[in-house]
Amino acid sequence: MKKSAIICFLGTDGSGKSTLAKYLCGELKRAQYNVAYIWWLEGEQSLLRKAIKAFGKSVDMARDARHERPGMQRQRTTDRLFRSFYPVLPFLDYLRFGLIHAWLPKIASKDKIIIFDRFMYDVVLALSEEFEFTERRRKRLFELCNLLLPKPDLVFIIDVPAELSYSRKKDEIRSVREAEEKRESYKELGSLLQTLTPGRLVQIDNSCDVAEAEAEILKETLAFIGGDGS
Repeated sequence: MKKSAIICFLGTDGSGKSTLAKYLCGELKRAQYNVAYIWWLEGEQSLLRKAIKAFGKSVDMARDARHERPGMQRQRTTDRLFRSFYPVLPFLDYLRFGLIHAWLPKIASKDKIIIFDRFMYDVVLALSEEFEFTERRRKRLFELCNLLLPKPDLVFIIDVPAELSYSRKKDEIRSVREAEEKRESYKELGSLLQTLTPGRLVQIDNSCDVAEAEAEILKETLAFIGGDGS
C-alpha cells in the first residue's frame, strides 16, 4: 500500500457525495485499511462558527433596518468593509479545521487514508458565490488552500444533472437554474484543480445506477492505494 492518502469527494448538493464517501469508507474498513471519514462541514457546529454566523446575521439585520434612513453613503461604505472582512473569519476557521483534521492525522500515521466529504475548495466556492469574489481573488484563495493544507491525492468530482440535484435538495437549492450554476462552478473547479494539485482527479456520473458509481470509485481507489480489488 502507498503511504497516507487524502481522498476528497466534491460536487453540488444532491449529487450523492456523502453516500458514496461513506460507502468507500465502509468498503476500505472491511478490507482492513486504516481509514477515517470526515464531513468537512462538521465545523459549522463549532461555537466559533455559530458566533461568526450570529455576527453576520446581526449586521444584516442592522443594515436592513437602516436601509431607508439618511446616511446611505456611509452605510454602503460599512457594507463594503463588512463584505471584505467577514468572509475571512470562516475561511480562517476552516483552515484551522483542516490543520487539525488533515495535517495532524497525515503526520501522525504513515498509512492512514482520510476520506473527506467536501474539502476547503467547497468553502472557497461558497464564499465566492455569497460575497461575489472576483475570479482573481477566488483563484488566490484556492492557491492559499493548496499552500497551507495538504493537497488531495485522489479527488472524486461527483456530477448529476441540475434537475436531479434540485429534486433531491429542494430545501437547499432554490431553483433548477441555481442548481445548474452550481454544477458549472464545479466543472470550472475541476479544470482549475488540474493545475493546482498533482493528485488524480476522477469525474463520476452518479445520475444512473448508484452501484455503477460505487464500483468505479472503489476500483479507482484500490488501484491508487495499491490494492488489487479482490
